[in-house]
Amino acid sequence: MKTRLLLAFGALLACVAMPWLARLPKGLDWVAQYVPEEGMVLTGLLFLGSFSLLPGIVAACMVLLSRPRFYLPVSMATLFALIFLGYAHYHLDLAADAQASIALIFIPSDAAALALLGGLIGWGIQALMPDTVGKIV
Repeated sequence: MKTRLLLAFGALLACVAMPWLARLPKGLDWVAQYVPEEGMVLTGLLFLGSFSLLPGIVAACMVLLSRPRFYLPVSMATLFALIFLGYAHYHLDLAADAQASIALIFIPSDAAALALLGGLIGWGIQALMPDTVGKIV
């Protein structure tokens, strides 16, 4: 039970942190696009963080389908979500267009759909694996 809670919390934390982590390679000016101005810091961070929770919640719910040893549904759901979040947030330039900020809503919702797909693929692979995999008989 403790392992499942740690996996769920790790999936949530990774999905919330990914928008800022994906922008670090391009420099602090690129990260500053995701940090609101002084008067709206709390509101802006809550806005971005709440939408970033969507794929994390889907990945964390895959813990309920996971079996010990490999935990494939939660692992694959988190992997699919993080790859998409990293790619999309790395390439999103908020200064390019006035409507570019709409992507801050659509990127996490698309990542949640991919997390669900990854979790279902992991669940299918896990269902095909015998229970004796990794055990000494």
